[in-house]
Amino acid sequence: MQKHNLLSDKSILIIDSDLKKENDKTFCFWTTEADEIFKDYESIISNQWNNIQINDFEAQSILPLKYCHISSKDLYDFVRKLIDINDIVFLQANVSHLAKQDKRFNINTSKGSFFSEWVFNSIPNRWSSGANEKFNISQSFVGFKIQLIDAEFKDDTYRMMDFRVDQSQATQFIYILPYDSKNALVELTRFGKLVIDENEAKLELDKYIKSHFGNYKTIDVEKGVIP
Repeated sequence: MQKHNLLSDKSILIIDSDLKKENDKTFCFWTTEADEIFKDYESIISNQWNNIQINDFEAQSILPLKYCHISSKDLYDFVRKLIDINDIVFLQANVSHLAKQDKRFNINTSKGSFFSEWVFNSIPNRWSSGANEKFNISQSFVGFKIQLIDAEFKDDTYRMMDFRVDQSQATQFIYILPYDSKNALVELTRFGKLVIDENEAKLELDKYIKSHFGNYKTIDVEKGVIP
């Protein structure tokens, strides 16, 4: 919207229950340097890899593609600058009700009610199983940001979906994003009805890291659920 000058002369309110100031997740994408997404976000791409590896097979080049990494805090700060430039109001509040009245919407929040002709709503609907027994799948994840003690990572290689972990509860895999030869994000991701248990994930990650790389030190932990 900023690129197409759609934010100027608009009265815009963003309502969110979270201030979005923590580095709580990781965003990654495939691109070439000629792609628009690379040009748009090049300033906040913190890591990029030209090789991929699956399990213990040889690494392979993906040039001219790159696999690019953006930390969530950098993305939040990037967007916050756009908020400031365009005099957008940010309100930290919970939305309790949203309904259309005549030609405008009424948004009830924990900090008052607001009206608008347009609403962009990203709050998930409450899920429930219907008579046809359909169900929703979540992508849940727990990741360790670690530092190896003795072994080293191939810092130019992104290790893709390694399914050599327990598959009894759901489809799940581990991937590794090396920041340098000693530091990396090692993350367990699950696709299934059951959201991954953090303690279970930590045991699985610890077993995987020690069996492939030996001793390590945990620097940080990230976790989340994507519907």
